[in-house]
Order: sequence, then structure tokens, then C-alpha cells
Amino acid sequence: TNMRFTFAPSVRELLLDYGFGLVSIGNNHIQDFGKEGAHATTRYLSGVGIEYVGDPTGESAEPVVQEVNGVRLAFVSYSDFVGGDAARARAAIASDAARSADAIVVLAHWGNEYETVPSERVRELARTFASAGADLIIGTHSHVIGKVEDIGTTRVYYSLGNFVFDQYWEPSVRCGLAVAVTFTKEGDETEAQYTETKVGMRKDGATTLGCY
Repeated sequence: TNMRFTFAPSVRELLLDYGFGLVSIGNNHIQDFGKEGAHATTRYLSGVGIEYVGDPTGESAEPVVQEVNGVRLAFVSYSDFVGGDAARARAAIASDAARSADAIVVLAHWGNEYETVPSERVRELARTFASAGADLIIGTHSHVIGKVEDIGTTRVYYSLGNFVFDQYWEPSVRCGLAVAVTFTKEGDETEAQYTETKVGMRKDGATTLGCY
């Protein structure tokens, strides 16, 4: 590819200010500046206390478990483009550390760009992650909003589309989906409620509520 993406280190403070406590860095551009670039990313994030999954160097163990308002969440990454190790992801999902959490969330960077319907290969991956124990799977990469389905009790968002990006040539790439998930514990059971909000990208760089 002739595209290499990077951000100023000050973006980490912006993420922190807006309440981001964990991000996925497992995507097809995380190695644009080689291993040192990936190390710089993890170093900058750790420097302000933001955790991450999807480290392409393999030096960061998963799952990452965080407690949010009394609910323990385990986060696992999967990327088609950095290793593509689905077996590793399934092992992390099924691990004792993940099982000790109240809910297991998989952040997957997969599929083909600009396709709203996932391929059978991606759907099969989702089924294997659900079978391993994932409660929620959130996908990215296609730049457009994708299919949503439930596999048993596992909710799958195959693609949230764009949230902050410089694509404006048609409505589908100017529109993304933000999902708020509320986990509620009842004894040993954890239930999830989902609120979906479409967001739009403007050419001035702003992300707004609603698509246009």
C-alpha cells in the first residue's frame, strides 16, 4: 500500500480526556512504521494509562480485563491482517482469565472493505469465537456499517463503519455506528443492553450525531 497512517503523540491525551480506557490497535496499518512504530504506539498509550489489545509484536498478553462500574470485562483482539491467528484469539477467549470476567468482548478487524454483508469465512470466525465463549463481537475494517446478528446469546456487529476518517465521497463511508453497551449483573448472570446511534463524518473533520 502507498498509505501510511500516524498521529501526533498528543492524541493520547485527547483519548484520555474523552474517557477511553482501552483501545484496539490490531489493524492493517499498525505496522506502517515497522516494529518500532508499534512499540511507540503501545508506549504512548501506556504512558497515560490507556490499555490496549491487538499488539502485533506479540509482547502483550491477552485477554485484558478491566472492571467498569463493578462489572469485569475481558477484551480480546483478532485481526485478519496482523498474524490472523484465530486460534490464539479463541485460546484467549477460553482462558481462565477471560472466564473469570462477567463478559467477554472480542474486537475484530476483519473482512473486505466496503462490503456491508460479511463473507462466510468471517461469519464462521464469529461462530467459532461465540463457541469459545465471546459474549460480544465488534468488528471493524470495511469502512461501512455491516450486518448485525445474534449467534445464540452472542451479539455480533460485523462492522461499525467509520467514526473518524477522511472518506466523504458517498453516504455509506460518511456514516458510522456508535454502540453503547450496558452490562447488568444478576447473581451469576450478566445481561447486555445495546443502544445504537448513527454518526456522520463532516469534511471539516467533525463527527456528528446522525448521518447526512
